[in-house]
Amino acid sequence: MDEKQGSGGLLEQAAAYLQGNAELRAAVGACAGDVLEPQRLGEGEHNLNYRFRVPSTGAYYVLRVNVAAQPFHDNQIAYEFAALQALAPSGCTPAPVFLDDTPAALGKGVLVEEFLPGAELDFDNLQPGQLNCAVRLMADVHAVPVAPDCPLHRPADPLSELFAECVERFRLYRASAFEDARITRWGERFIAAAGD
Repeated sequence: MDEKQGSGGLLEQAAAYLQGNAELRAAVGACAGDVLEPQRLGEGEHNLNYRFRVPSTGAYYVLRVNVAAQPFHDNQIAYEFAALQALAPSGCTPAPVFLDDTPAALGKGVLVEEFLPGAELDFDNLQPGQLNCAVRLMADVHAVPVAPDCPLHRPADPLSELFAECVERFRLYRASAFEDARITRWGERFIAAAGD
């Protein structure tokens, strides 16, 4: 899957993948006649997300297509799937349903998770109680005990590693077509101050 293709082409590829992947269809309980139609849900730094409904059950899911990996992962989508499994006891994260990290998968791998309805937080127009709710959810997620063999990333020196990752991401941003001089000036000042 090419990130640079128009959204129509990506949507068509996602639709074909949903229709043609028997393991995925079994994992979501789709009947033979069910047509799984993806709708663009949004995107992040690493993934394109599509919501789809299984007509025979009425259940909604998210097809997450990985397009880029974080610096410390060789298999980003498998890491995300494992993270969702590990964090399930929090009750605050979507349940992982299906993973395809084979060469036949779209992009650099796919996962399917349950769809949790809600709305994005608009930090410029927060409604009463929204921030408090978000903080409670994040606290619940971060309070989940994880086994020593859990594949979640555990850096030896979290602050230094996060700073190095930020510097690398800023370098990539500066080399992109999206660079904004105002943000670059702010970023340079921030990195210089944090480095000190």
